[in-house]
Amino acid sequence: MNPRAFRDADPGRSSIGTMAYARPSPWRPSRRALLERAMMLGAALPVTMALGRPHSASARAEGTAPEGHAPDAGTDRQTRGAGKELRILVASPPSVAATYSARATVDFIAAALVMEPLMHLLPDGTLIPSLIEEVPTIANGLLAEDGTRVTFTFPKDLVWSDGEPVTADDLVFTWKWVTTTTNPSNGYTTWSVIAGIEATDAQTAVVTFHTPSAGWFLPFIGSDDGALYPAHCFDNDPANPNEAFLTAPIGTGPYVVTTFSPSGMITYDINDRYRDPAKPYFERVTIDVYRDAPSAVDAVVTGVADFAWGLSLTPSVLETLAGIGLDDTILTVPSGYEQALRFNFSDPNQEVDGQVSQKDTPNPVLSDPEVRRALNAAVNRGQIAATLYGPDTHTTANVLEGAEAWTSPNTSWKYDLDEANATLDAAGWVRDGDQRSKDGVELALTIAAPADDVSQKILAQLHDDFAKIGVAVTVKPVDPSLFFPRDLTGDGGQSFWQMPWDAALWLDGSASAFPATYMRRWYAGPNGENVSQRENGWLIEREAFDGVIANPQRYANPDYDALYESLETTVAREDANALLIQMNDLLVKDVAIVPILERVSYGVASDRVRRENLALSPFENPLWNIANWNDGASTAG
Repeated sequence: MNPRAFRDADPGRSSIGTMAYARPSPWRPSRRALLERAMMLGAALPVTMALGRPHSASARAEGTAPEGHAPDAGTDRQTRGAGKELRILVASPPSVAATYSARATVDFIAAALVMEPLMHLLPDGTLIPSLIEEVPTIANGLLAEDGTRVTFTFPKDLVWSDGEPVTADDLVFTWKWVTTTTNPSNGYTTWSVIAGIEATDAQTAVVTFHTPSAGWFLPFIGSDDGALYPAHCFDNDPANPNEAFLTAPIGTGPYVVTTFSPSGMITYDINDRYRDPAKPYFERVTIDVYRDAPSAVDAVVTGVADFAWGLSLTPSVLETLAGIGLDDTILTVPSGYEQALRFNFSDPNQEVDGQVSQKDTPNPVLSDPEVRRALNAAVNRGQIAATLYGPDTHTTANVLEGAEAWTSPNTSWKYDLDEANATLDAAGWVRDGDQRSKDGVELALTIAAPADDVSQKILAQLHDDFAKIGVAVTVKPVDPSLFFPRDLTGDGGQSFWQMPWDAALWLDGSASAFPATYMRRWYAGPNGENVSQRENGWLIEREAFDGVIANPQRYANPDYDALYESLETTVAREDANALLIQMNDLLVKDVAIVPILERVSYGVASDRVRRENLALSPFENPLWNIANWNDGASTAG
């Protein structure tokens, strides 16, 4: 690795030489802000995690995990603390290090070194035990056949970092604390599926659920969703907010917080009571904030830092790194989030009692499925991915991405303007000069997107390609704060919930271990109760606070609704995956949306971090396996 080469490749950019990065002011986003940030930036929503085998990450990032436990290459030859300091960079200052009070991705990262879940997910989607003796299954008798009850067994010698024993009562307390409405908990929706938890003895907890589901494990997995809280630190009072816990949590993880600065710097020392005497390898961890993506890469390449996550890397930066032989520094992993063109099935130009896009007014253009098929064929996914996102970006025809188990093999996409034109000709949309029409209706669309650079470049390409098939497009850039609003004050807004356009482009998706919630995007429900409308407040409050995903496209298909309702009560994972594929294929066949590409999450790592032990995936926090991180060179032999 040549550290100087990266700096010299871009002489107009000043490099950094210390950890004194320019830090933005601390940001403490609300629950709504977290949702908006996730949709705008492509961050995985930390309400649920994902299940099934993911698409393979880049070979540079993907670790090969031994079956049944986390990847831990070289840990049998290491000494606890021999690795000295590990330096990590993140995009913005963490405001807390307590999982259920986290409001941004960096908060969850800060918590992952201390807080642990009952189970983790390997990159291939396999459940593995973390704080329990074994993963419950029907075969071992710990999971009821109907999916309504599960039993967890804790090891007798497991302790918190302050020396207190971990017991089943801690799981009972965690459930009660997370679902106490006076607490600012981000996990309420995930944990509210639980009807009750009984600690039958100090090591055994029996959980019952309100309804059976293939996603029974969601409250207990992943660093972002399944963390266990210590009851004794809250005086076993679920209404106790314990503000001191926010920045100095007691956990079972490999590290404890030693300093927490509002400017963004956090230091961690080894948890001396961590259950494996050989781990962790690194004596101290620091988390700090990078100024921008190039400075983060520079810091890792020059040895100032060891790992950085959440980078926005342009194709030009990626090409520069490849050109100077530093592309092996880059880590990539699919995000589960898609950039897609989403159609409005209602009429944004017709008012019903003062409301546009009323669910019972069909869109005069997009209600014709042949128009949607033509538009689908006219989207040049390959060019968008190559010019705006980089070589690791995955183009797709599927609505649901992120896991091989539910990613449909039955779909494909093709950029074909001739086919698009022929489709419109056959459907009776007659071309007169540059524009088509049918029965007095002009083939014209208004398409909106958040006013960021990438979205507007995609809109520009759609405008040009759609013009080649006789579709007149008016491009509508919208301020992101209006497109993803904190609240709605009435009609006339410009949000994706209100959908006052024919179509819109935005980033959405699921990094969930059971993506039923995301597939609710196209569920209408009885009498259209799940469709965003003025009468139900466009469902913005339910979506932002209760995690009930609304249907902003006003799509209604009874066959799809029936599949979704079956999914909600299906227990067998294989059956649920089959339903998810059926739902995906129905949406693709109906061209309910035009998926374009799946976003990739980027990070960088130095040679001090052994790649196979990272185990990066769209389903887990990037630091989920930090107990097993080590230096490949120092622990070899």
